[in-house]
Amino acid sequence: MKKVLMYLVIWLISVSTFVIVNKEISLVQAMFIVIIPCLTFWMLYFIYSHKRSKDGDVLISESGVLGGRGLGLLINMFLIEMFFELHCNFEITLFLFVIAIVTIALNRNSIKDFFTKNIWTSRYYLSYLAVELVITSIYAMIGNRFNFVLIELDGNGIRSKIIIGVMICLVFFLTEPPDSFFIRFSSMNDQWRDKKIR
Repeated sequence: MKKVLMYLVIWLISVSTFVIVNKEISLVQAMFIVIIPCLTFWMLYFIYSHKRSKDGDVLISESGVLGGRGLGLLINMFLIEMFFELHCNFEITLFLFVIAIVTIALNRNSIKDFFTKNIWTSRYYLSYLAVELVITSIYAMIGNRFNFVLIELDGNGIRSKIIIGVMICLVFFLTEPPDSFFIRFSSMNDQWRDKKIR
């Protein structure tokens, strides 16, 4: 789990630095340069790691669920902000933030289970949306306040939003459902770490 958190921190710093330095970059270029290579790296590493596994069986762990779903929330934080351009509407962003906080407070138990159990129920949709809105709103409000880390849509607004929408769905299905790609990846890393310790 520590490795996953370390990779997430490195990825976040890399994305933030890239966008700050390249404020004039187009959306499509940002997708390919920042997000797609990251996803490609993790996918190739997962495939390589899976081949090294003797039996190929993966025991899903709580930290694996946290790592997989946490990664999806982080990536979609950037994508959802770009899709809705929340940094341009501070009042709406603040309203969504308050609603999300109230939702989390009323569904505390579901939030905990969402990050630790390898299952999916209808109430998890609400948990996912609430947590995603909180971190996305914070990201957008910070960007609005300090005018950084935000990528403006280029002239092809509709095409860009279609690309972002597809990527949001792709990230969701790779990270959030039970036994998803990145939940298995994170759990497999935990298994190998435990074997090395033993």
